[in-house]
Amino acid sequence: YEHGKKDWKRRHFVFKHILASNIRSLEFYAAGTKNWRKTEPKGVLALYPGYEILKIHEPKRPFAFEIKTVDHAYRLAAHSEDELNQWILILERESIGEYDTMTALP
Repeated sequence: YEHGKKDWKRRHFVFKHILASNIRSLEFYAAGTKNWRKTEPKGVLALYPGYEILKIHEPKRPFAFEIKTVDHAYRLAAHSEDELNQWILILERESIGEYDTMTALP
């Protein structure tokens, strides 16, 4: 779910953090393909220069969350509460890591 669209599509997401440029992104792949990891991503959600993660209430998607960037808000849903918590933990840790690095510099 992105840019105000109301249709949900099943996708596989991979979080990427390019250390050299400190850019974070989510690559997404079409679902239903057995070897989706060997294919090119269908797209990339840029999480630069920063983002915020929120759990949201979505009646038909109990494990939904939103990633807000400067330009966009992306709504995603996990399969379970455990998976939702894992995504939030990873995304928050990576977001916080940027600020920790910045404040640790002399």
